[in-house]
Amino acid sequence: MTLDQLREKLAFLYDEDIRKDISIFATTPAIELHLFNIENQFLDELKAAFIDEINAVTNNPSDTFTLENYSSSTKQLDAIYLYDIPDQLKPEMQSLKDVKEMVNPDNFVIHLENSIDQVNGLYIVIKSNEHVISLYKHIFGVDKIYAQRNLFIVRSHDQFVKQTESMLRISSSFQMLCVDDEIIMTDIQKLERIMDLKEVLTNRAAEHIATIVNQRQLVKDSVQLERVSKEPTMAKKLIHALTDGKVFSQNISNAEIIAFARSKGAKLNMSFEGNQFDLKNKIEAKRFIKLIDDDYLTSELTREDYDANQKQEL
Repeated sequence: MTLDQLREKLAFLYDEDIRKDISIFATTPAIELHLFNIENQFLDELKAAFIDEINAVTNNPSDTFTLENYSSSTKQLDAIYLYDIPDQLKPEMQSLKDVKEMVNPDNFVIHLENSIDQVNGLYIVIKSNEHVISLYKHIFGVDKIYAQRNLFIVRSHDQFVKQTESMLRISSSFQMLCVDDEIIMTDIQKLERIMDLKEVLTNRAAEHIATIVNQRQLVKDSVQLERVSKEPTMAKKLIHALTDGKVFSQNISNAEIIAFARSKGAKLNMSFEGNQFDLKNKIEAKRFIKLIDDDYLTSELTREDYDANQKQEL
């Protein structure tokens, strides 16, 4: 999916002639998706707020704003991310897909084991006759007011009385968006922390390490690459090199890669035979990943060598 295709799929949200309904579901550690029974007037306010937020997030006017593949992009700013590892969905991601298909869901009922205090996620569904999208919003501690832990007062007629029920703050921010069957991540910093996505990236990187070591036989063993791929940024960079990078897509030979590394003084150990890299530590593993991701560039104007992490074709 491209950014333009995403925007086209979301266009129905901004068409005032298209009727749109909203439903909000909640989860707790003990229960899966249950419908919040919210009064219609408030639902209309929430619908308008979430649509405005979707518009602000996906229609960023910046010329550098892009939709990136999550597993292989190291871009941190001016981007949202397509979750491109569909065989490794976190439970929140699966629920984000499932919620769009729910029919006659159970209502969220407050009782001792199921209260506002325990809500950990909201799933927002906005649909028309022909379109449906869903949003995921993680609920943090700051989003809740715990009545049992604090003393709060609210107005009741001419008096102020104690607030005896916990309260939930619902802002329009969200961390994931599901369109058709694709998941768009809008806040990867929070999602990586919430869902421990490091393991997912490490597993995907391991598949590509096997290609480098066993198929290409470019590196003597996988030990140091496996160590460094536990860092999300390096895992993404390695994945990018194997899936979107120019070195492998242009079938540059092992001999050419080794000769280039030597010419640039890349400080990488070689095997005794000189036909493989023999990486001794994490520093060398990082240098190797930068090498195969074509980070070592030479300016044609100044003939100076540069380390270019972010590259954009002209």
